[in-house]
Amino acid sequence: MGDKQNIVIPIKYGGVVGHLIINTGQMMISDDEMGILRTMTNNIGVYLEAKNLDMKREMFYNYMLEAMNDFAQLVDRIRNPLAVLMAIAEVEINDKELRNKIIDNVNKIQEITKKIDQLWNKSEELEKMLKEK
Repeated sequence: MGDKQNIVIPIKYGGVVGHLIINTGQMMISDDEMGILRTMTNNIGVYLEAKNLDMKREMFYNYMLEAMNDFAQLVDRIRNPLAVLMAIAEVEINDKELRNKIIDNVNKIQEITKKIDQLWNKSEELEKMLKEK
């Protein structure tokens, strides 16, 4: 029985190095054929890198959606106590100076939540653009 020849060609993608092992048996591989095999392994590396990037992009997209939903819920959790504070200040607090301080501060926080809403809307627009791709 004759010797079998194996050709080992590295496949590189994203810092990972794999190998394509070709058993040529007794057949000799020409330099042109070797060039074709190297081109094929480079193409495999490019494909694996693209696949890896697609997977990371999908993970980022899902994480972004989850974070946006959490963020919206947190803002709502801020609004509800603010409404209670505002009602208490307007109805229950007789000290005009104290009532005005509470109302002013509640209004400041409400302005901040409006700005957060505007940023959230921009994030929603980004999410729609990413979804289209």
